[in-house]
Amino acid sequence: DLAKPVAAQIETFRPQASQLAKLNRKLGLTAVYQNHAGAKYLGSTMWDLDRLLTDIDPNEIGIAFDIRHAIASAGQSWPVYWNLAKPRVKMVYVKDFHWTGLKTENVPLGEGVVDSKFFKILNQLETQVPISLHVEYLQKNGLQKNIAALETDLKKLHKLIGI
Repeated sequence: DLAKPVAAQIETFRPQASQLAKLNRKLGLTAVYQNHAGAKYLGSTMWDLDRLLTDIDPNEIGIAFDIRHAIASAGQSWPVYWNLAKPRVKMVYVKDFHWTGLKTENVPLGEGVVDSKFFKILNQLETQVPISLHVEYLQKNGLQKNIAALETDLKKLHKLIGI
């Protein structure tokens, strides 16, 4: 709620996050929270998500780092978001977009503004994390077109990460 102080709102979510972390510990699970671009999303700026999770073990609640949303939120400052999130990253979401005026439009991997340097950074991680490839640019275009897009984007992803 942008009519209220953001920091106070984050504090109201901390007990819920703590309870979820406790449940995850008990069940042996790790939850992941995806950063998402937009003024009304907790985690859009990564600083708010870092504040929410500051006392929580990353093995109980980690981050699903979405490079597309990080760039849409931070532009050229996305490496700061990555640096802040990296100790908690348990998964990476990969997709691409470009700007149409002030709006984002999802596009095939490699055809947008997602910085190829990010994929080199992934290769330098000390621990491997799963990568989830998204083809959100197709949405409801049917199974066959989505499968074909996944195959094309997977080849591009392999090239970008060097496998």
